[in-house]
Amino acid sequence: MYDMTQLYATRGEKEQAFEWLDKALRREAPGVRGLVRMIRYDPLLDPLRSDARFGALLRQHNMASLLETR
Repeated sequence: MYDMTQLYATRGEKEQAFEWLDKALRREAPGVRGLVRMIRYDPLLDPLRSDARFGALLRQHNMASLLETR
């Protein structure tokens, strides 16, 4: 599911990318290290990061800490 997020994000199809990201977050247990690392650092998600829906979705899934810059 996460790979579909990447595909749509790189194609600029944000609506579909956010739908798949939501599905991936629902499917994975909160705190799964691999997914957390991918969301925080994956350059393929860069087109989504400036969209308010990105932060809202992470907050909805209790992953707002991924919005913090390090």
